[in-house]
Amino acid sequence: MSDSWSQRLSGVFSLQLTPELIDWFDSEKWRESYSLEFGEPVLPENLLDQGSAEIWGGLMLPDTLPILGNGFGDDIAVRFNSDGSVREFIRWLHETCEWTPAGQSLSQVILFDSARRLLERSSDEDINLSSKNILKWAIRWSGLNSEEKLHLESMFFSHQTFNLIDLLQPGFPEISVRKNLAEKNLETRLLALAREYGGDSIAKKIGVNWKEFEPWLYVPETIPSIHLTKLTQLLGLSEENLKHQDWASAIQHAEYVSQHRSDLGWPFAVMGQAAERKGDFETAAEIYSVGIRALGNTYDFTEPWREYGRGPSKYCAQRLQYIEQFLKVPVRKDEYMLAALDSNFNKVIDYWRKTATIAEEAGKYHEAYNYWYLAGWDHHVFDYMVEILDGLVRVSEQAGFRPFLKLAEHHRKSLS
Repeated sequence: MSDSWSQRLSGVFSLQLTPELIDWFDSEKWRESYSLEFGEPVLPENLLDQGSAEIWGGLMLPDTLPILGNGFGDDIAVRFNSDGSVREFIRWLHETCEWTPAGQSLSQVILFDSARRLLERSSDEDINLSSKNILKWAIRWSGLNSEEKLHLESMFFSHQTFNLIDLLQPGFPEISVRKNLAEKNLETRLLALAREYGGDSIAKKIGVNWKEFEPWLYVPETIPSIHLTKLTQLLGLSEENLKHQDWASAIQHAEYVSQHRSDLGWPFAVMGQAAERKGDFETAAEIYSVGIRALGNTYDFTEPWREYGRGPSKYCAQRLQYIEQFLKVPVRKDEYMLAALDSNFNKVIDYWRKTATIAEEAGKYHEAYNYWYLAGWDHHVFDYMVEILDGLVRVSEQAGFRPFLKLAEHHRKSLS
């Protein structure tokens, strides 16, 4: 009898798949497409095929395998620990190589994706059969008790009304929910109206072009008074309602996530921006100096705040360039900080390549793995990926990280 798909994957990559993932592969849930944002399962034979287009070596995180796609090149991927156990699931976007946590299990990913779709749908739209089946599967594997499972079934199948904040409950990925809530907290009424009526149309009615108008949707305090008056008259709203953002709630979510996931950049961007708005630049500089070291980027969250073509790629680094004088002297002289604040992106990569090489030569292979990882994904530049993946392969083998070795080799071979 031939090995099952889960056994083949576990054998090739030295993985310890969860019972949920074993069932996903062996009951062949991947054979059907689903009405989800990420509803196109990746075939297991493609995960094993070194020539498959599913593995974006040098772009995807090197400790991941894609599980679900959206049909446009973006994926939900499972990320592994050095012993082959599941670390988390992430949402990876191919154009920016941006990644964000998506959940601790595949069931959390599917439940959150489904809930978001329901929140966006029209009231008379129903869940189709394939999505009902995968939802029932996700609920079954959610690890919840019977009462909690019944509550989820009622939420999804009984036309129950719920809001995004209601997803802060067992069964959903808390970090992802809080990120979405923080984004919602900072959406202005002007942005909502622009989506409803067309931002370009509103801009034309007050005599400005879209390029000038777009930043006002996200940073309303930059709206010139003459145009603010026109907008309030056109839209029938007070200045306060038009510009309102719930910074207090966004900060609460950011603070919570920063305490649980210091490797994510967006909470520090939010907290730093909030401090800057209060004129507390010393606190902002301190927050940014921590956030600058986070591996998880802030691109999707801070894109509207960024100044393109100026300074470093990381938002926290870009802001620190403006308020660097408020940094404490020892921090300002830190070698990594000097590299991160330089507008030459290669300085950060060179710093981690040098640090990785020193650790590797000293036989500190565990540390070297982390440094080669940061060389590739602290500031991603594809040009260095052959060298970086080769480095990850070498130190993984020396450290005895067989799952990391097999995954890095697979990603490396996909570049050939």
